[in-house]
Amino acid sequence: MREEISKAIEQATGVDLIIDDTPDIITVSCFNPIRREIARQSLEILMKDGRIQPGRIEEVVQKVTDELEETIFKIGNEAVFKLGIGKMNRELIKLVGRMRFRYSYGQKRFITLCRSCTLRWYDGC
Repeated sequence: MREEISKAIEQATGVDLIIDDTPDIITVSCFNPIRREIARQSLEILMKDGRIQPGRIEEVVQKVTDELEETIFKIGNEAVFKLGIGKMNRELIKLVGRMRFRYSYGQKRFITLCRSCTLRWYDGC
């Protein structure tokens, strides 16, 4: 039963789950940081709820995906506003928001992006 559930989560989210029985740890493995976040949030909701069934898994993953897309847009919109960029294409705002979940050399790319834009603005004045 546990393998069916883990396969259903893997299939719904597109990540690999590594389940370690000894310390009760689940590792979410994937190159895509957005998929990892969707899987992490979905697992948290399912574990709190206790109802872990394939139908429920798909429902929770869809709900988390929709909420995360909204969050990504809000983060991008706030960054664009704070940087004083003005009007921007909706898809570009989403790309800025997605930077919040990307890391490079242990640093969040979103913070680096905001600092770079701020420095560039000062440089231009």
